[in-house]
Amino acid sequence: MIDETPLQRMEREQAEQPLLLDVPADVLAVAEAAGEYTGALLASARPEVYKQCVACLAAGVPVKVAAKALNVSTRTLAGVREREAGDIATLKSLIAKDMASVVHRGVELLAQNLEALSPDKLAVTIGILTDKLQALTGAPTSIVQHLQAETVDDLNNMLQAIEVEAEEVPGMGLVGDGRETKGISDGRANSEDAFNG
Repeated sequence: MIDETPLQRMEREQAEQPLLLDVPADVLAVAEAAGEYTGALLASARPEVYKQCVACLAAGVPVKVAAKALNVSTRTLAGVREREAGDIATLKSLIAKDMASVVHRGVELLAQNLEALSPDKLAVTIGILTDKLQALTGAPTSIVQHLQAETVDDLNNMLQAIEVEAEEVPGMGLVGDGRETKGISDGRANSEDAFNG
């Protein structure tokens, strides 16, 4: 078959197979009235909508959004999810493979055309690629450091270190002389301001 999408592949495979359940509508209506939503009624009454439910669930569309768009209840979608868990997992896997292929081709094109990017776009692109590479390799994408001052002098030292570090990075210096920053007066923290808010 010529390059078919995961959704087209799923629809073709489902068209070749009979529906899983062929339960009489009155039995299903009683079950749904009792709070048992299996999706079987939807599959027999509106098979195209049922297929769209499976596709939405596989694509990760939020249940409430899919329910509203397809005019079905969230309980019915939950029933479809349980009923078609295997197909949804298979479809997710196919979508992931297709996405990986697109990403691979995109990275190759980007590498070939890197010189054509303007400096501002290049900076953003490199930043995004660095973040994604760190995520793929399991490296931390952010590091959070919690500092706590025991005394006013400790707080003053921490603030001075931050100010010196900011001045060393282009574009990261303090605005003005830093006096307008709450708690800083000539680079020193006022104990009342620093600890009382």
